[in-house]
Amino acid sequence: MDPNSIRMRFEAEPKQGDFVPAMDPNSSGLHFQADLEAEPEAEDFVAAWRNAGGDDPMQNSLRADLEASEDTKQQLSGLDTVRSMHALQGMLHVVEEQDKRCLELAEELQERLRELEASRAGLAEVATAVTAELWRLEAQEDRIRGDAQQCTSLHGGSTSAGWSPLKAATTSPGLMNIRSTCPPPSLPRMKPVDSFGDESSLLRASSAPSLPKQPLALKAGRPVGLPNRGADCFWLATLQCLRHTPGFLAAMSDSVPSGLHSTGASNLGEALAGLLRAMEIAEIDRSSLPLDTPALCEFYLNAMSELPALAAGDKLVQWESSAQRQQDAHEFLNQLLDCLGSRPANGSHTPVSPTKADSERLVALERELTDAAKIIRRSTNSGYKAMARQNAHNCLYEYSVIQWQASLTRMRSKAMGTIFEGQHLTSIDCTRCGRYAASEAEPCAVEEVKLGKPDKESSDWFSSIGNFFSGGDSTPSKVSLRELLKRNAERCDAQGYVCPSCKEVGTSLRTTRFLRLPSVLVVHLNRAQPDSGRCGVTIEFDAELDLSGMNLVADFGRPLDREMDPCNTRYRLFGAVFHRGKSARSGHYFAYVLWKSTWVCVDDNYVKQASKTSPMQLEQLEPSTGAKTILLFYKRLPRPDE
Repeated sequence: MDPNSIRMRFEAEPKQGDFVPAMDPNSSGLHFQADLEAEPEAEDFVAAWRNAGGDDPMQNSLRADLEASEDTKQQLSGLDTVRSMHALQGMLHVVEEQDKRCLELAEELQERLRELEASRAGLAEVATAVTAELWRLEAQEDRIRGDAQQCTSLHGGSTSAGWSPLKAATTSPGLMNIRSTCPPPSLPRMKPVDSFGDESSLLRASSAPSLPKQPLALKAGRPVGLPNRGADCFWLATLQCLRHTPGFLAAMSDSVPSGLHSTGASNLGEALAGLLRAMEIAEIDRSSLPLDTPALCEFYLNAMSELPALAAGDKLVQWESSAQRQQDAHEFLNQLLDCLGSRPANGSHTPVSPTKADSERLVALERELTDAAKIIRRSTNSGYKAMARQNAHNCLYEYSVIQWQASLTRMRSKAMGTIFEGQHLTSIDCTRCGRYAASEAEPCAVEEVKLGKPDKESSDWFSSIGNFFSGGDSTPSKVSLRELLKRNAERCDAQGYVCPSCKEVGTSLRTTRFLRLPSVLVVHLNRAQPDSGRCGVTIEFDAELDLSGMNLVADFGRPLDREMDPCNTRYRLFGAVFHRGKSARSGHYFAYVLWKSTWVCVDDNYVKQASKTSPMQLEQLEPSTGAKTILLFYKRLPRPDE
């Protein structure tokens, strides 16, 4: 067959039944193959076409389909890769979020675990305290059984000479109703002998195993109110501030009665510690102690027994509520600290009587201090002045140590002394000739600032400022605490004092500064006036107080604490006692204490967040006849490098 004729036939206009190539680019070679198979001479025709050099449509179609398939596969593969990357990134983000959440849950679980451990420790302490109280009650019951046989003699009225808590409680007619409802543990309520049980039960009780006495550390959480029998507010408010004084509870922990044979408080220290323990236990479910708390009765009894009487012969704290009178909070604080500080304890101080050599050395030191001060003030040579200043520091150190060791007014209790005790240096300066002399270096516990009118015989700085507090037109409405402390530290010397150098009279100025700074600075604002009234001037004071900034520190080149270690001179307020009334022995006392950075007002058995925010604001807002500060409690701040 002629190839040209074949080509012409193939390219001619198609007829019915002729082969028609598919023009659809998406058509496959199978369709073309089917058409070839339907043609009777397909194979011969295809072979002749190929021999004539014509293109094979089927091969071309297959090749095109294969190339398109490869491109499609590559495109699909790229899309799958992108999708996979996005999916992996999403899964990675989810994993990171879950990991972060797991870390947060782990921290939360750790925090809750710490809270549970703290709660567990608190419950363990409460359980220990409850156990100790049970031991005390069991021991008291044993003592009651032992005293039962003396019931007849006690009710028979036999008493010993002199006053005693037992005599006062059993013979005072006004106490019978109180004793029937609230007997203190040291005054057991008598029961019939047959109500104690048979002899075997008594033997079992008396043969109970004894456990060693272990002091339980006292702690203070939230403030707890105390009941007022009518005129107890002066010591209730003071005790609230003492309870939140840093170190006070630790110092009282050794006095907590504990152990099976503990029979209540044997002294005021133990009674106070028991009352503080009762307040600690009451934090669990009470806002205040009830009036029939045995620890309160113990405190009434021991305070009446040990605190000294006033000038009129009355006791500050009375066992019988009808005999209790309103007293001054500062007097109670002084008497309580004297009582607690004078009680020997571990590390107690025994005064050393000064020898003849010590007395002669003190005179020599005073003379050396005078010479050093003269060089410092008059010399123009900086080297001489530096040597004189160093010599003065050395003399002051030795002078203070000798007087500190020989002091009869120092606290014997080291625990109490570490909290409240400091040391004053009193010096005398002559304003005429410039003579300087050290006068004394005595311990101090409470810094007193007088606000009332001066007495006629007074020669202190109040006389020099005339009617500053006289109530006339010149009476100030406000006075700065800083100014009061500075003026209180500088007073005119006693009338008739003759300067040994210039022989002039009345030209000397007595200055008192701190040699050793106390850990807790208590400032007493004495508002009492000679006419038994109260000075109602408003005191401007801040939450922080810097003694060095007021020139109230006479240090050895740097400020030192009671143990002669370097310390800060800045203090921060944590408690205040307010008084509302016309005189110090009338009216009402209440306290402000700082708890968790919030000021809380404790008014007898009422405890609430302070409505006036802070003691400073309350002092400013109240009128002259309203609530005014009486006691301010400051704690020393740590040094910046500590």
